[in-house]
Formats: sequence, structure tokens, C-alpha cells
Amino acid sequence: MTSLQRIIGMPVVGNGKTLGFVERGVLSKSGKRLQGLVIRRGLGSARWVPRRAISMIGSACVLVCGEATHLPKEPEVRLTRVFLTSGESAGMVTDALIHGETFQVTALEVSDGPLYRLLGRKAYATAYRLRPEESADGGDTLAFEIITSGLHSWVGLPENQRKGEEG
Repeated sequence: MTSLQRIIGMPVVGNGKTLGFVERGVLSKSGKRLQGLVIRRGLGSARWVPRRAISMIGSACVLVCGEATHLPKEPEVRLTRVFLTSGESAGMVTDALIHGETFQVTALEVSDGPLYRLLGRKAYATAYRLRPEESADGGDTLAFEIITSGLHSWVGLPENQRKGEEG
């Protein structure tokens, strides 16, 4: 188990050589799975590693089979605000927990902001659905709000979701 924030800067290794370093992870349009990774090596242009080419996300590097390609033309998914089914605002999506072998999103990290996150004030949404953000302008990203019936603390997450990740 790892998080999208944790893999930023991690080396991407394929065919025995470093292809670049993770710049960001991109989620699928459903928000439930890793779509691929944007990587960069030095000052060169960003490259794309699709999910099918990722063998494993480990604790020290990302293993891939094949070469990185050009960035896809389709817009990226961005998860924004989180609301409870009661309509109450629960905060912002600050991270996503990803299973290192299946690339499934097991939980979304929710916090009121960066300072609250640093102070450890965060919760996790394990069951959620996406709703297109009303103010989304299209363009290079698809923005979605999250609707969830409830949030969990770190210790409230099932043991298999906490494994390998520090709270």
C-alpha cells in the first residue's frame, strides 16, 4: 500500500535502467484506479507510463515493463471537495491510497487543508462516488467532487489498507 503523494520523486525503473522519476500519478475517470504515471528525467519533457506497463509500485521504486510514451491527450481527473451524503462539507481530497500491485484506490485522504494535514488531522473515505464539479471549465482536467456516507480515522481503516503506510 502506498499513496500518490509518497510516490512523487520515486525512480521509475525498466529494463535495468532508470527511465525517470514520478512527477504525479493520474487516476482513472472513475477515480477508483491508477490510470498511469507522469514521469520526467532531468529537464526533458514529461513522459507517460500507462497502468498496463507498470509491474509494481514498491517502497523504493516503480518497476515498469516497456518504455514511457508521450502524454495522452485526454484530460486528467482531479478530485476536489468532499461532501457527506447529508450535504455537509468534509474537506478536500489531499491524497489517495493505492494498492501497489492492483493499482486500485483503497481510500481517499480527506483534510481541511495543508496545515491540518501536517497536524495529522485527516480522515479517509473508503466508499465514495464522484460528482462532476459544477464550476469545472473543462480544459486539461476533469474536476470531480466526492460524495461519501462517512469517513474513517487511520485506525478505523481495515488492517490490509493500513499496511505499508504510516499514519
